[in-house]
Amino acid sequence: MLNTDKADPKCPVLCYDNRKVKYDIDKTFSTRRKDDLSMTKVKGNIYEKKGSPYYWIVLDYLDANGKRIKKWENTHVLIKGNNKRLAQAKLKEVLAERNSNQIDLSKDFLFVDFMAQWLEIRRDTKAIAPTTYDGYKLVFDSHIKPYFEPLRLKVKDITPSHLEKYINVKIKGSSSKRGLSPNSVIKHLHNISKCFDTAIRQNIIAFNPAKRIDWPQKVKYTGARHLSPRQIEQLLTAVKGDVIEPIILFAIFYGMRRSEILGMKWDAIDLDSNTFTIRHTVTRVNNVLHKSDRTKNKSSYGDMPIPLVVKRSLESVMQAQMRNKLIQPNDYLDEGYIFTHVDGRLILPNYASKRFTQLLERNNLPHIRFHDLRHPYVKQKLKKYLLRFCYSTSFPCGQSRSLFILRQNPQPSNQSQPDCRDIHKPYQSVSP
Repeated sequence: MLNTDKADPKCPVLCYDNRKVKYDIDKTFSTRRKDDLSMTKVKGNIYEKKGSPYYWIVLDYLDANGKRIKKWENTHVLIKGNNKRLAQAKLKEVLAERNSNQIDLSKDFLFVDFMAQWLEIRRDTKAIAPTTYDGYKLVFDSHIKPYFEPLRLKVKDITPSHLEKYINVKIKGSSSKRGLSPNSVIKHLHNISKCFDTAIRQNIIAFNPAKRIDWPQKVKYTGARHLSPRQIEQLLTAVKGDVIEPIILFAIFYGMRRSEILGMKWDAIDLDSNTFTIRHTVTRVNNVLHKSDRTKNKSSYGDMPIPLVVKRSLESVMQAQMRNKLIQPNDYLDEGYIFTHVDGRLILPNYASKRFTQLLERNNLPHIRFHDLRHPYVKQKLKKYLLRFCYSTSFPCGQSRSLFILRQNPQPSNQSQPDCRDIHKPYQSVSP
């Protein structure tokens, strides 16, 4: 029989069959079990820590005993350089992993299954962009899964030795398959390490085995080549009349990425004010086409000037599209893109690169990647010539590490744009 007559209001006592049992109500209801900890929402903010050059994340959550914990984590993102957006992205990624309850907490989870779910969670929580997910998934399906799946290793069974063997196999290769570069294997390890960090936070493992091995030494990429001014002149002559002519023109003038050029739409062009805006990209990863209203980094956004030679090229493209619409009114695909085939279909990234390579071969030009048109040599050595065509407060290359050369060489505001009838002339007097 329950009796509460003698209960002390300061320390509630339950009396049952003349036996007194103290019952601390507040403590009982504030205590959380360890298996409920993953359900506790973790909050966080970005702070600048005194004396540190990096942004820091402060996490706020309850531990297994219901005690509020504030934990500082270094983002390793430098404050200098206006990198707060990167720090916020890091915070979003950490919170997404901390608050995710979709991974099975069973310690018998196979490593390949755990990592597959980890990738899906990062995609679903928008911790990474769809194109980034496709790239990570391609690496996982092509390398990590085929290696670890036959081993049937659980997450808790992966040791540093297993990862060292993986590195050795991937770099060494086999008789039928070439080995990967150290830089490629480092990218694999980055994701494997992040996956193990999540396993630690989910109390599946005690330490990260990827952080207890020596990673391959990163090799500085020296394969980037560039065309000399005379070779650029030859390229522009050879591409005249080709479907990728305006694409090459934009790559040379603005140092734009292929995804940014192919993603340009007519609604981003203002021929009256002679400016355009980069705000849409088109990429293709693992045979999946991605169209996005975001660019690789913040510096890619902004209004760019349109010199006369580029304006004429755009007007020519516009007139050609209008003719094609009249010729095939029912079959023309109009999505608003600038760089298209005769039937309105978007020029795909792989097609532009392949056509560019064929163009170089036919004209005995050095083999370079399309991306190498962004090479700093082109953007810096030719700046005095590009200044004849472009007037802006910053150099429109969309690369955060680039030098803003036009700030160093401002043009008088009362000068009108020169009538550049022949784009090739500026390059003729420049030696490689």
